[in-house]
Amino acid sequence: SMQPDPHNNPRNILREQQVKFTRAKTAEKAAAPLLLVQLRTLPFTDSPPQWEGIIEVHGKDTNGIYDSLHTFFTEHMRAEVRGGGEGHYCQKEYTTNAFRLKECEACPNGKYAGFLNGESNIGKWTMRLCDFMVDHVGEWDLVVCNSDNLSNSFRHGSGDNKYDMSVTAREMQLVFRHKPGGRAVFMAEATVAPLGRPPLQPPKYWSPEAQQ
Repeated sequence: SMQPDPHNNPRNILREQQVKFTRAKTAEKAAAPLLLVQLRTLPFTDSPPQWEGIIEVHGKDTNGIYDSLHTFFTEHMRAEVRGGGEGHYCQKEYTTNAFRLKECEACPNGKYAGFLNGESNIGKWTMRLCDFMVDHVGEWDLVVCNSDNLSNSFRHGSGDNKYDMSVTAREMQLVFRHKPGGRAVFMAEATVAPLGRPPLQPPKYWSPEAQQ
């Protein structure tokens, strides 16, 4: 998304969506179900900047994946079901307070630069969700992942004295393809044989017992 004239007309936001196609090597892969999961923040005020975390799930409930995702969202992301299903724009919608957003400077200028342009943990939750789908559930491959930042403007004043303050919203989309039968996942050894001798250069913070 972009704003052609953010200083004078911040509400004029242009958005685009790129779609890329590749030829599937097999008919089975071309017919495999897809699942879209979107993580996003929705600012609802700028004084002070506050936002709502939203999770959306789109696609067929293949092999009970909706129940698996529900457990992940509710137990690990403290999410609650808000809607979804027939007549809704997605099959399942959740709200969560797990997303964290920070400012990029001590005294941000919401009028020209916007609020909440600093670090966030959206990327961390993206990786955790990907690990859950690909390694824990084991029947899904990540096809594509893309992100976007969107400026939400809030109008203040009136007449010739009106102005806008903007708050940055974050979006992350993940598309998964179902892979019947799963796949082998690399796992570390559950037990490791003792070294048989003291370590050559143990860290100084190790206890004397550990250094032996």
